[in-house]
Amino acid sequence: MALTNNQKNTVNGHPNIQWLKDNHTRLNPSAIKAKLAEAIRMRLGPASATDSNIQDIADNNGIHYGRHVSPVYLQELSGQVVAGAVSEVQGHDVAMANTLRMIFNRTANGRTAPGTTGVNHIHVGGNAQLNILFDATTYVVYGIVNGHMDAKMSSSIRNQADRVLARRNQLSLVEMRVVGSHVSRV
Repeated sequence: MALTNNQKNTVNGHPNIQWLKDNHTRLNPSAIKAKLAEAIRMRLGPASATDSNIQDIADNNGIHYGRHVSPVYLQELSGQVVAGAVSEVQGHDVAMANTLRMIFNRTANGRTAPGTTGVNHIHVGGNAQLNILFDATTYVVYGIVNGHMDAKMSSSIRNQADRVLARRNQLSLVEMRVVGSHVSRV
Protein backbone atom coordinates (compact mmCIF):
# COMPACT_ATOMS: atom_id res chain seq x y z
CA MET A 1 0.00 0.00 0.00
CA ALA A 2 1.36 3.42 -0.97
CA LEU A 3 2.13 5.96 1.72
CA THR A 4 -0.18 8.93 2.13
CA ASN A 5 1.22 12.45 2.08
CA ASN A 6 0.73 12.67 5.87
CA GLN A 7 2.70 9.45 6.35
CA LYS A 8 5.47 10.71 4.05
CA ASN A 9 5.65 13.98 6.01
CA THR A 10 5.83 12.04 9.27
CA VAL A 11 8.73 9.93 8.00
CA ASN A 12 10.44 12.95 6.39
CA GLY A 13 10.64 14.53 9.85
CA HIS A 14 12.87 11.73 11.12
CA PRO A 15 16.54 12.79 11.61
CA ASN A 16 17.76 9.95 9.37
CA ILE A 17 16.13 11.56 6.34
CA GLN A 18 17.97 14.88 6.60
CA TRP A 19 21.21 13.05 7.38
CA LEU A 20 20.75 10.85 4.29
CA LYS A 21 20.01 13.86 2.10
CA ASP A 22 23.43 15.23 3.07
CA ASN A 23 25.39 11.96 3.08
CA HIS A 24 23.77 9.35 0.80
CA THR A 25 26.40 9.71 -1.90
CA ARG A 26 29.03 8.47 0.56
CA LEU A 27 27.17 5.31 1.58
CA ASN A 28 26.68 1.96 -0.03
CA PRO A 29 23.13 1.10 -1.10
CA SER A 30 22.45 -1.36 1.74
CA ALA A 31 23.37 1.25 4.37
CA ILE A 32 21.05 3.78 2.74
CA LYS A 33 18.22 1.28 2.65
CA ALA A 34 18.77 0.38 6.32
CA LYS A 35 18.64 4.06 7.38
CA LEU A 36 15.45 4.61 5.35
CA ALA A 37 13.84 1.48 6.80
CA GLU A 38 14.74 2.57 10.33
CA ALA A 39 13.10 5.98 9.81
CA ILE A 40 9.93 4.35 8.47
CA ARG A 41 9.78 1.78 11.31
CA MET A 42 10.31 4.45 13.96
CA ARG A 43 7.58 6.72 12.59
CA LEU A 44 5.00 4.30 11.14
CA GLY A 45 5.66 0.92 12.79
CA PRO A 46 7.63 -2.19 11.81
CA ALA A 47 5.20 -3.47 9.18
CA SER A 48 5.51 -0.24 7.15
CA ALA A 49 9.17 -0.69 6.19
CA THR A 50 8.44 -2.42 2.87
CA ASP A 51 10.67 -2.16 -0.21
CA SER A 52 7.98 -0.11 -1.93
CA ASN A 53 7.71 2.37 0.95
CA ILE A 54 11.50 2.61 1.29
CA GLN A 55 11.81 3.46 -2.42
CA ASP A 56 8.91 5.94 -2.16
CA ILE A 57 10.60 7.84 0.71
CA ALA A 58 13.96 7.75 -1.10
CA ASP A 59 12.43 9.11 -4.32
CA ASN A 60 10.46 11.73 -2.40
CA ASN A 61 13.67 13.08 -0.85
CA GLY A 62 16.12 12.74 -3.74
CA ILE A 63 18.04 10.00 -1.97
CA HIS A 64 19.53 7.67 -4.57
CA TYR A 65 20.38 4.07 -3.93
CA GLY A 66 20.26 0.86 -5.86
CA ARG A 67 21.46 -2.70 -5.75
CA HIS A 68 23.68 -2.36 -8.81
CA VAL A 69 25.47 0.89 -7.98
CA SER A 70 29.12 0.48 -7.04
CA PRO A 71 30.07 2.21 -3.78
CA VAL A 72 33.13 3.61 -5.58
CA TYR A 73 30.85 5.28 -8.11
CA LEU A 74 29.02 7.06 -5.30
CA GLN A 75 32.13 8.20 -3.44
CA GLU A 76 32.94 11.86 -3.74
CA LEU A 77 36.17 12.66 -5.55
CA SER A 78 37.49 16.15 -6.19
CA GLY A 79 40.09 17.82 -8.35
CA GLN A 80 41.02 21.12 -9.93
CA VAL A 81 39.73 22.63 -13.15
CA VAL A 82 40.76 25.98 -14.61
CA ALA A 83 37.97 28.52 -14.24
CA GLY A 84 37.43 28.76 -18.00
CA ALA A 85 36.62 25.04 -18.24
CA VAL A 86 34.06 24.73 -15.43
CA SER A 87 31.02 25.09 -17.69
CA GLU A 88 32.49 22.53 -20.11
CA VAL A 89 32.73 19.74 -17.54
CA GLN A 90 29.98 20.35 -14.98
CA GLY A 91 26.55 18.74 -15.10
CA HIS A 92 25.06 15.25 -15.24
CA ASP A 93 26.85 13.02 -17.73
CA VAL A 94 28.06 9.51 -16.96
CA ALA A 95 30.91 9.54 -19.50
CA MET A 96 32.19 12.96 -18.38
CA ALA A 97 31.97 12.02 -14.69
CA ASN A 98 33.80 8.73 -15.23
CA THR A 99 36.56 10.42 -17.23
CA LEU A 100 37.02 13.16 -14.62
CA ARG A 101 36.98 10.50 -11.90
CA MET A 102 40.01 8.89 -13.56
CA ILE A 103 41.82 12.23 -13.87
CA PHE A 104 41.06 13.35 -10.30
CA ASN A 105 42.06 9.91 -9.01
CA ARG A 106 45.32 10.21 -11.00
CA THR A 107 44.68 6.97 -12.84
CA ALA A 108 44.23 8.58 -16.26
CA ASN A 109 47.30 8.42 -18.44
CA GLY A 110 45.84 9.58 -21.70
CA ARG A 111 48.19 10.46 -24.51
CA THR A 112 50.29 13.52 -25.11
CA ALA A 113 48.24 16.26 -26.68
CA PRO A 114 49.73 16.85 -30.15
CA GLY A 115 52.12 19.78 -30.21
CA THR A 116 52.40 20.04 -26.41
CA THR A 117 54.70 19.09 -23.58
CA GLY A 118 53.29 18.04 -20.23
CA VAL A 119 49.67 18.05 -21.40
CA ASN A 120 47.75 14.86 -22.07
CA HIS A 121 44.34 14.24 -23.55
CA ILE A 122 41.89 11.48 -22.76
CA HIS A 123 38.77 10.50 -24.66
CA VAL A 124 35.50 11.15 -22.84
CA GLY A 125 33.71 7.83 -22.62
CA GLY A 126 36.10 6.33 -25.16
CA ASN A 127 34.86 8.76 -27.83
CA ALA A 128 37.86 10.00 -29.79
CA GLN A 129 35.80 12.99 -30.95
CA LEU A 130 35.54 14.44 -27.41
CA ASN A 131 38.74 14.99 -25.44
CA ILE A 132 39.68 16.43 -22.05
CA LEU A 133 43.08 18.11 -21.90
CA PHE A 134 44.83 17.93 -18.53
CA ASP A 135 48.23 18.48 -16.98
CA ALA A 136 50.13 15.18 -16.90
CA THR A 137 51.81 16.05 -13.58
CA THR A 138 49.28 18.03 -11.52
CA TYR A 139 46.15 16.56 -13.14
CA VAL A 140 44.59 20.01 -13.47
CA VAL A 141 41.89 19.95 -16.17
CA TYR A 142 42.25 22.59 -18.89
CA GLY A 143 39.11 21.90 -20.90
CA ILE A 144 37.39 20.11 -23.74
CA VAL A 145 38.28 19.77 -27.41
CA ASN A 146 35.46 18.63 -29.69
CA GLY A 147 37.19 16.66 -32.39
CA HIS A 148 39.80 13.98 -33.00
CA MET A 149 43.26 15.09 -31.92
CA ASP A 150 46.24 13.81 -33.88
CA ALA A 151 49.17 15.17 -35.83
CA LYS A 152 46.94 15.67 -38.90
CA MET A 153 44.01 17.37 -37.13
CA SER A 154 42.08 20.06 -38.95
CA SER A 155 42.81 23.74 -38.35
CA SER A 156 39.51 24.19 -36.47
CA ILE A 157 40.43 21.37 -34.06
CA ARG A 158 43.95 22.81 -33.74
CA ASN A 159 42.42 26.23 -32.89
CA GLN A 160 40.22 24.64 -30.21
CA ALA A 161 43.21 22.83 -28.75
CA ASP A 162 45.30 26.02 -28.76
CA ARG A 163 42.48 27.92 -27.01
CA VAL A 164 42.22 25.23 -24.33
CA LEU A 165 46.01 24.99 -23.95
CA ALA A 166 46.20 28.77 -23.42
CA ARG A 167 44.39 28.15 -20.13
CA ARG A 168 47.58 26.64 -18.70
CA ASN A 169 48.56 30.15 -17.69
CA GLN A 170 45.33 30.77 -15.77
CA LEU A 171 45.92 31.01 -12.06
CA SER A 172 42.25 30.77 -11.21
CA LEU A 173 41.49 27.14 -10.36
CA VAL A 174 38.13 25.80 -9.24
CA GLU A 175 37.76 22.74 -7.02
CA MET A 176 35.24 20.41 -8.65
CA ARG A 177 33.65 17.25 -7.28
CA VAL A 178 32.41 14.09 -8.96
CA VAL A 179 29.70 12.00 -7.30
CA GLY A 180 27.97 9.34 -9.38
CA SER A 181 27.25 10.96 -12.74
CA HIS A 182 27.20 14.50 -11.32
CA VAL A 183 30.06 17.00 -11.67
CA SER A 184 29.76 20.23 -9.68
CA ARG A 185 31.72 22.88 -7.81
CA VAL A 186 32.82 21.96 -4.29
